[in-house]
Amino acid sequence: MNTIDIKVDLTYGTEEEASQKYGKLIGTFDSEKQEYVKFVITFNADLDAFSSLYDQLVAIQVMYDKKTTPIVESKNNDWLKNPITIYGCDLSKGTYVVSVSSVKGTAVVDSDEFVL
Repeated sequence: MNTIDIKVDLTYGTEEEASQKYGKLIGTFDSEKQEYVKFVITFNADLDAFSSLYDQLVAIQVMYDKKTTPIVESKNNDWLKNPITIYGCDLSKGTYVVSVSSVKGTAVVDSDEFVL
């Protein structure tokens, strides 16, 4: 397997406000399969938008339109303390967002779009 790690600084914000740091993503790209095989995401624990998700069971995924990675669940704010690794991605190069949502469906915080 011939892989390359691609690093992306993730941002969060609306058009009305300045972008804030959402976190960092490292995508491992398999140049033979021409797809991403793993994502490692480190979240910015100080991002105010995440406060609605504190102490909840959350679902984390990289997605756009119908393309999505497997969902990783995390609880007890572990996702804010430790990097989250997603395997079995099978995503080609494209434009994506990182999505963190409460499993109960009460809150969703998506990153800005980024290109991989």
